Amino acid sequence: MIILRRIFDSTNAIMNDLYSLSSLIESIGTDRLTVGLQEFAPGIYTQVTTIAQTIITPIALSFLALYALLELISISNKIGPGNVGWELMAGWAIKFGLGYIMVTQSLTLLTALFDIGLTFVGGVSAANIGGDLLDYASMRDVISEMNLGEQLSLQASVLLVTFIMRLGSIFINIKITMRMLEIYAYIALAPIPLSTIAGGESSQMAKSFLKNFAAAVIQGVLIMLFLSMASGMYLTLMPGVTDDFVGAIWGMAGFMIMLIMAIVASETTAKKVIGVM
Repeated sequence: MIILRRIFDSTNAIMNDLYSLSSLIESIGTDRLTVGLQEFAPGIYTQVTTIAQTIITPIALSFLALYALLELISISNKIGPGNVGWELMAGWAIKFGLGYIMVTQSLTLLTALFDIGLTFVGGVSAANIGGDLLDYASMRDVISEMNLGEQLSLQASVLLVTFIMRLGSIFINIKITMRMLEIYAYIALAPIPLSTIAGGESSQMAKSFLKNFAAAVIQGVLIMLFLSMASGMYLTLMPGVTDDFVGAIWGMAGFMIMLIMAIVASETTAKKVIGVM
């Protein structure tokens, strides 16, 4: 029986599967959340910036000129004939000068906001050290002491959970990609809502646009935070924390479902943080 157990000892195979599972958990979404706008999809970035600069910006400047004219008429009515009203005119010039800068420099403004969020994402990613704390030597010792049936059951569980984790990883990467596509759409259309910044009551459109873009940026920070928490849950496999390896492995599958639910809700959470909702 001892000879048979040695022949069919699956310790090495199980450890390799656990290494792969650990690497999968720690890498989910990281390469997509920690890159800039140009690096994520260079072709799309070039396309949306071209659209923004050559098509959308001229339209936005036309809107801005219209708002400026209407505001100027309103100021003229307030001043009345024979009065200069330098203070009102100076305020009008400053307001629409700011609007012109925001329209023509919308790409620079949104990129700066995105880069600020990227800094926070990088900080959360750097703090993700869950896998480094695992005592693989102790895990190997515990697994090697299992009988053949226990090892086979554990190996089957690891393989099935790894498959579930890979499916979850695909969904999470799709969610992250959808967020980035939304951000690219914001960049392409940004000049039009930003042109309303100096338009009195219509300025709420520009403020709402900036809030929604900031929420999309913060969503990336939340997703990275959730992924970092998921990586920390891998510590439940450490011997001493639990002796039920099979239960811990399937517990990770359950946590993956909760992680997906949290990431789906991350957009709503980010908007609540910004105050959009």
